[in-house]
Amino acid sequence: MYKNRRRPIRNLIFHPDIQIPFIRGVLFLVAIVTAGATIAAAFIGVSFTALVAIETAVVALAFLFALRLSHRVAVPLYRIERWSQAIQEKNFNVHVALREQWLHKDLMDSLNLTGEELRRLMKQIEDIVNDDTIPSQEAIVRVREKLKEYKYE
Repeated sequence: MYKNRRRPIRNLIFHPDIQIPFIRGVLFLVAIVTAGATIAAAFIGVSFTALVAIETAVVALAFLFALRLSHRVAVPLYRIERWSQAIQEKNFNVHVALREQWLHKDLMDSLNLTGEELRRLMKQIEDIVNDDTIPSQEAIVRVREKLKEYKYE
């Protein structure tokens, strides 16, 4: 029935090359802090069961925080990769939007402007080439003039 049905659990880690090392690093730091807290609590005399419960909750919250933060980094990078692949496949009609709170929004806006400029250039060249009223030699000259506006060498 639904072709593109969202799978929230599967979408949590969709760029493992970036997300897993990040989550692992955050959990490692939390493990060091909780180990220090365990040692300190042993000297103070805090109940071991209460300490384990608190540390388990802290690790779980740290995992969720790291997952959320890694997602905010990985989504824009994934979309930038998708944009780049589309441009490499000579598809200049690609426009990738990011939510306002995502990281790298300025970079994605800049890449979208680059795509629009490439699309505009290709359209102008296509219009010149397809214009039957222009002799072919003059069309070549116009295309060369249009390409001189861009630095590609």
